[in-house]
Amino acid sequence: MVVVKQVASWMEAWAPRWMAMQDDPVGLGIGDPQATVETVLVALEVTPAVLEEAVAQHAQLIVTHHAPLFHRLASLNEADAHQRLIRRLVENGIHVYNAHTNLDIAPGGINDLLAQRLGLQPTQLLAPTGHLRLLKVVTFVPSQAAEAVRMAMAEAGAGFMGAYSHTTFTASGTGRFLPTEGAHPAIGTVGRLEEVPEERIESIVRTDQAQAVEKAIRRAHPYEEPAIDFFEEAFSPEIGLGRVGSTPEPLTLAEWVDRVRERLNLAHLAVCGELERPIHRVALCGGSGGSLIGDAIAAGADLFITGDINHHAAWEANEAGMALIDATHYATEQVMVEAVTTYLRRCAKQEGLTLRVEPAQSAVPPFSMI
Repeated sequence: MVVVKQVASWMEAWAPRWMAMQDDPVGLGIGDPQATVETVLVALEVTPAVLEEAVAQHAQLIVTHHAPLFHRLASLNEADAHQRLIRRLVENGIHVYNAHTNLDIAPGGINDLLAQRLGLQPTQLLAPTGHLRLLKVVTFVPSQAAEAVRMAMAEAGAGFMGAYSHTTFTASGTGRFLPTEGAHPAIGTVGRLEEVPEERIESIVRTDQAQAVEKAIRRAHPYEEPAIDFFEEAFSPEIGLGRVGSTPEPLTLAEWVDRVRERLNLAHLAVCGELERPIHRVALCGGSGGSLIGDAIAAGADLFITGDINHHAAWEANEAGMALIDATHYATEQVMVEAVTTYLRRCAKQEGLTLRVEPAQSAVPPFSMI
């Protein structure tokens, strides 16, 4: 049986709430953390169509990027469309969890997903917002079980360094132990000193994921009492909004327009700049990134891709000689739906739990190009 709180813990293992920007309401916005969940619907936001789909799918939980309760409500008035939507969610027993700027900022989150979709590599932060808090985790494992433990650690969140995952270090040695009365050793016999070829496995882990990694090690480890140690890590990488990168070969702005339109499934784009100019360095930010145009200029970007670019921000970029592609707020963040769906399915499977997770099919952008 899966409960809302457990799905929330999986999301926060990826995008912890402390990463969110100040005053950003992330987490369980509507519902009961102890309520049972059999079906989850993943959507960029809750619209009337998404609500109807959740009801039809018998979904108990909707996981979104945009919070349905971004602003506090003074009432639940049936005459107000948004308040009516909130009321219907409650009446139908549908809970809503949202990961907003924490999912933008988190490694592997919306900005990394967007950079990957558009083929940017390598990438660096556009606008740092803080630092990851890291620990070093060390355990000792019989050699024949080392690979299983390494994989379990990685799946629980250990070993992420920039664009790399599953990073570990291993050294071989000999483990010695004497099982005493009452022990049930996986290897060896009570009362006899044992020597076992072992591997020391070490990796890094965020402080908020340490408990999950410890549990994963214990599940995969053959020993009754495995040795697991955590040490404070001096290395503290930055986290933040947006990404900056490049392609193996420079493209023209016209080629970038075609790439963005194709890979984000857009019929039309708003573009600033000369179409034949070569683009060497690209900055991007999912959602509404107009406020980061100054950061993109400072980063030396030839092109900035984001959504919701206003008139004055566009002129700021033009005057600085930086091209712009407004790929819409919706399209630059919609990449989260497939990724979150896949991630939650994997989390449930790893824990041997039955959970149906589906991407919303009814979601559409608010604008139509005519």
